[in-house]
This record gives sequence, structure tokens and C-alpha cells, in this order.
Amino acid sequence: MNFFATYCPPCRYEIPDFVKLQQELGPKGFQVIGVSVDENGEKILPYFVEKLQINYPVLLATTKVLRDYGNIYALPQSFLIGKDQTIIKHYIGMVTEHELRPLIEKALDKNGN
Repeated sequence: MNFFATYCPPCRYEIPDFVKLQQELGPKGFQVIGVSVDENGEKILPYFVEKLQINYPVLLATTKVLRDYGNIYALPQSFLIGKDQTIIKHYIGMVTEHELRPLIEKALDKNGN
């Protein structure tokens, strides 16, 4: 789960890595979910998703979601969540495919995928 904003340069820089991970590991059971904190997200997200060729669901954050994930105060923030819904790793700031892939593959192997 990746919390981002369209106005955040580091958020935009990491999206191609999430697209690649979704494309390559999605068939094995991995799922990226983007959560936009943009106030005008309903208007700008469709264009943003198309422009960056985002291949995973992108949702609009609610106050409750932001609170439930520890009051998201810096962007981007990403959570690697296991199939048992436990948080495997929490990243504050930009994260790369090279950092994520080993943890994702380990989690998928643990779950028999």
C-alpha cells in the first residue's frame, strides 16, 4: 500500500517501480494499492493514472484511513502487508523496486506462491 500525492516528486519517481512490481509479481499474488492524499484527487487522478500508466488500483484516502495507518504525515509512505494482514515493513520516504522485491518474494514464497 503506497500513500502518495500527485504534487510530490519522490512519489512520482517511485511509481514506475510499483508498476513494474505489479506487472511482474501480480500473477504470483502480489497487489499494489495506491492511496492518494490529494484534496482534488477525483479531478486529477484519472489523468495522472493514465499519464503514468499505473496498472494497479488507486484509491482516495479518507481521514479514517490516514488515522488508521498512523497519521500519514510525510509522503511517500509505503506499507508491505502480508496475506495475514500484518505489516511486514513500513517505509517513510521513497522506496525502490530493489528494496522491495526481496521482501515481496520472500512473503510470496512463505505463502506458497
